[in-house]
Amino acid sequence: MDTTNDTSKPAGYADDTIPSKSVGQPTTRVHGQSLSTALPRHSAMGAAGGGEEQRLRQKANLGQNYVPTFTSDDGKKTFAVSAKPFLSNPLLEHFVLPPGRAEGFKGEQWHQRLNRFLHDWRTHLVLNVLLILDVIFIIVGISLELAFLESEVNDLESQCEDVSEDLREECSSHPGNTRLEDAAKGIEYASLAILILFAIDNMLLLVANGWGFFKCPLYVFDTLVIFAAIILEVTLANGKGSPAGILVVVRTWRFIRIGHGVFETSHEVEAKHHDEIVNNLLTEREKQREQHKQLQQQQQQQQDKLRPSFSKETHGQEGPPASYKVDVEELKTAPGPSAPAEPS
Repeated sequence: MDTTNDTSKPAGYADDTIPSKSVGQPTTRVHGQSLSTALPRHSAMGAAGGGEEQRLRQKANLGQNYVPTFTSDDGKKTFAVSAKPFLSNPLLEHFVLPPGRAEGFKGEQWHQRLNRFLHDWRTHLVLNVLLILDVIFIIVGISLELAFLESEVNDLESQCEDVSEDLREECSSHPGNTRLEDAAKGIEYASLAILILFAIDNMLLLVANGWGFFKCPLYVFDTLVIFAAIILEVTLANGKGSPAGILVVVRTWRFIRIGHGVFETSHEVEAKHHDEIVNNLLTEREKQREQHKQLQQQQQQQQDKLRPSFSKETHGQEGPPASYKVDVEELKTAPGPSAPAEPS
């Protein structure tokens, strides 16, 4: 007798199941993740088989091992809901979920708390504001340098046109608009301070994640860009004694930093979107688990209510009839059906 009830499931989710790996069922693989072939959530349970089915369900340990799944749009593939993506290429996996981002969701050890702080949305907001300011400072600094060089050229040209013995004594040893030069240097120092803050952030990520830091290409690339920029900015601060080629490299590197800033900003937006998806999936997973527990309790209550009435209606007594009690050893030793005699 079937005592199941149809329940509605969220769109896009496959049938909820109970992992039965512990009861000897075969296993399947989804994106490299070993998942147990599962027992159906609802099954027809008679009076005699209810106890065994309940023991199997208890052995499956529903509360801890339940894994919700969802299907693709075409209905051909089934995926397990997880906080960590399962990609065929581990390099792409670290692009999507850098080391430490998922670890910060739980745990109270020092490196987990540090990851939680570094990946917090408030920390990312401050870093994004600093990154935008750095890009603005670079653009403004380049504009001020060009304006200062133009004023310097104009002063030199005017001195050459009016050259004379009387004017040579009045020629300035520092041609150009000095206020533009001072403003450009102030912008350079502000940009250097922001770079130092970025370097501290990367060093904290390295301390929190250890060698896992180098598994993420984005972290490594960001660190190389930042430290190279610091070295070149310090070189530019002492530009008077530096070769002209180094100054050209420094100014060219600033354009690379602009592109790096735009890339980092867009990547942070994608990372935030990914975190929202992961949090939503984890929340939905908990809801599915609670619904599954409630349905299991309701099913057990219905079975307890229907079992006595079923026994009374079919056999006129409480519990299964005596004819159901068969000795297992007797069945093992009983002879099998005899083969039919061959015709003579």
